[in-house]
Amino acid sequence: MKGQQMSQSDLASHSQALYSLLMKPVVKSTPAWNEAFINIQMLANCMDSYKTYLHEQLETQTENQKQLHPCKPVSENATVEHRKKVDFIAQRYSRIERCR
Repeated sequence: MKGQQMSQSDLASHSQALYSLLMKPVVKSTPAWNEAFINIQMLANCMDSYKTYLHEQLETQTENQKQLHPCKPVSENATVEHRKKVDFIAQRYSRIERCR
């Protein structure tokens, strides 16, 4: 079975369900539940943080796609490599050369 993907809303829903579970009196009733409380809280915080991260990434990507120019200038993010011209074409590339 392949891994399931969670959307922002799924993450928000699950983290809120975990936070509401932490409000139950039973989660502070024994040392074992105290440890579970910490683990559940960490999981809920993690899910909530990841939801926020996904939301911020979506906003950034949406803004970048609205731009009329690339968000990273080609002049700063491209390289050019100069190669010497060769006087022969290898036999395996001769078909390509004939098409030019």
